[in-house]
Amino acid sequence: MKVFVIDDFKPYIHFLKRNMPHLIKREDVNFYYFYDSIEALKAIKKEKPSVIITDMAMPKMDGYAFIENIREVYHPVIVVVSILRNIKNISVDFKVQKPLVDLSEFIDTINQAIELAKEQMIYETLNDTDCSLENEKFLNSAIYTLTDTISKDEKKDRAKVEQKNSKIKNFLFNLFKV
Repeated sequence: MKVFVIDDFKPYIHFLKRNMPHLIKREDVNFYYFYDSIEALKAIKKEKPSVIITDMAMPKMDGYAFIENIREVYHPVIVVVSILRNIKNISVDFKVQKPLVDLSEFIDTINQAIELAKEQMIYETLNDTDCSLENEKFLNSAIYTLTDTISKDEKKDRAKVEQKNSKIKNFLFNLFKV
């Protein structure tokens, strides 16, 4: 899963580059960092990240215009991290106030955004008759994770495992059904 971080304040990006792998301990996530919203927008249109973490006050293109441009292309999970007091008025998935006084809140928010993006991917996969290979791998991974809790006795009987996989697929489909 791709997570893009956009902020023109270079010390903030340097801090996140150094610390994000230690703070977000997930092997399924790759972080990409941008100082410029226009360069990030070009990369977003090409790479389609699942989560975008962005500042609002940026030169060239502010956060409002940036988010509007993203929404024209597709709908990733968006986390706004800003010193601006009026971030309450923007429609995004998550909001975090700068300065990052409570770093654990920031990390929790990012983890929630990643989980929401995964849920959206599962939902889209289940509703997409022409599943891409990447989505199919993701769904199989989700099913494997859920079936990993099956007892060792049940794992011996492959038919039971396949039956549980079918039930899990139906459960996920119903869970994310609109």
